[in-house]
Amino acid sequence: MSAEGDLRGDPSRAQPDELAGPFEHGSDFHVFPYRPGGPEATPWRSESAKFYGSGRDAMRHLLRFGVEQRGWKRLLVPDYFCQQVTAALLGNGLQVETYPIGPGEGSRSPIDTLASWGPGDVLLIVNFFGLECPPVLPMLQRRQFEVIEDHTHDPLSPWAHTSGADWCVASLRKTLPLPDGGVLWSPQGHPGPQSPELDPQHQAIALQRFAAMSLKAQYLAGAVPSKLLYRDWMVSTEGRIGSGSPSSISPLSALLLSSFPLQRWREQRGASFAAFCEAFGTSSSAAQILTPVAPGACPLGAVLVLESRRVRDLLRQALISQDVYPAVLWPLDAPVLGPSLPRHVDLSERMLALACDMRYGPRDMQALAALVLTTLERISGSTEGA
Repeated sequence: MSAEGDLRGDPSRAQPDELAGPFEHGSDFHVFPYRPGGPEATPWRSESAKFYGSGRDAMRHLLRFGVEQRGWKRLLVPDYFCQQVTAALLGNGLQVETYPIGPGEGSRSPIDTLASWGPGDVLLIVNFFGLECPPVLPMLQRRQFEVIEDHTHDPLSPWAHTSGADWCVASLRKTLPLPDGGVLWSPQGHPGPQSPELDPQHQAIALQRFAAMSLKAQYLAGAVPSKLLYRDWMVSTEGRIGSGSPSSISPLSALLLSSFPLQRWREQRGASFAAFCEAFGTSSSAAQILTPVAPGACPLGAVLVLESRRVRDLLRQALISQDVYPAVLWPLDAPVLGPSLPRHVDLSERMLALACDMRYGPRDMQALAALVLTTLERISGSTEGA
């Protein structure tokens, strides 16, 4: 399975065969050549859009603005959510509470507690894994509270393009090869916060992350013998990004973003997801793939739900040993605001997300599916023999 997959003939992706280096699937983005895109129709193409160093910065800046300028007092967030982000939402002058919702429940699950919500309250809705439909709760149509939507997992979805929320945010660096970057916009045209200054510390972090992305490209090309240095830089900067004062996006990422073929890359992600699903099939009773519930959705990746946490952990360890790096979105074993529902904890303990982004083509995903199936068979055999 090559880093180029079946896109080796694409001039935007081609590289000399002698530069073919170690195999790796997933993990952090690296720097790679691409054909620049033309003007893109994005949900945030408005004067109200603001670009930040991270999605976390965008959310924190919005919350402070809401408290100071819009009278916000309470924030309701999903109990199935990244706990690091939840922690970052505390301390902004808001009372933060959770509501029970997770993947596949966003468009239908009634939220009884909303009946008591009104002016001064804010609801955060998440497009989990890029699978969801926009909520259709009648209560949202006649709301007196404000709504924030997090479109990180599919920033160009039909939902994001047609959103009726008061505010939308997305961490662009999660789906695009950027060292930093997040965006905030208001589909309702609300006046937003002033754009923050570029924080020098944040810019230094972004530059170090870009250097790590460049080193990873050299490693994958066979020019750098070890991944230790760039991995150290990636891990250390990931722990620091979005932790200081809210910052604007780095000039480097702003320049890159302006040239990215966003729609083409989204279509490629969808094709890669479809190729993985077709190759994976239904032949494994040990794993299921979460599928979109929304027309036109483009999943963040192939999200597998395994039969138990033990099988998930064994599969994860086995894949990592073969240079495939799945993600867990998200661990709920250390909740910030009290326990999540048992069904959400159970899901978080049995899931793995495999990358399906623009780095890979259908042949890559077919080979990945075969590898996962073979590994699951081996795990199943060792489990039965134990």
